[in-house]
Amino acid sequence: MSQLSTLFTPEQNDLLARLAAGDSLWTAAQALGLAPATVQHWRRMQPAFALALHDTQSSHADHHRATVAALAPLAFEALEQLVTNPNTPPTVRLKAALHILNTATTPVPQDKQEPHLRELAREQDLIGIMRQTLRSTTMPATPIQQNSSLSTTPTQPVEAA
Repeated sequence: MSQLSTLFTPEQNDLLARLAAGDSLWTAAQALGLAPATVQHWRRMQPAFALALHDTQSSHADHHRATVAALAPLAFEALEQLVTNPNTPPTVRLKAALHILNTATTPVPQDKQEPHLRELAREQDLIGIMRQTLRSTTMPATPIQQNSSLSTTPTQPVEAA
């Protein structure tokens, strides 16, 4: 962010700093006395700010994902203990088992897939459309039936008797 800070107003730099410190976008804007419409305007009109904002938010989200990922083994262990412990009430064991099965068998929604996978899928769709378009425009034309009345071969002269 320090490389981009000269591109932005002091308010924009303050907003990015608050986001980097962990504030939500709207909490940071409110603390700085900025209207949400102002932040949206900056996003739309200043691509460099929109990119810096996205990078800051992505970095913060990556940090949270890493924290949750670090806790995942403990969560799995707790679920395993709930499911396997005979002293766990049956309703709790059933709910834990159903949650595990539901999570394990539910496909990842397309909007939650990795961005590069979505981009790859879009590119493949576009390539397919382009191929179909090319095929339809480069197909050989249907041969024209030769009409004998339009023949270009010279006729034979008729001999006089």
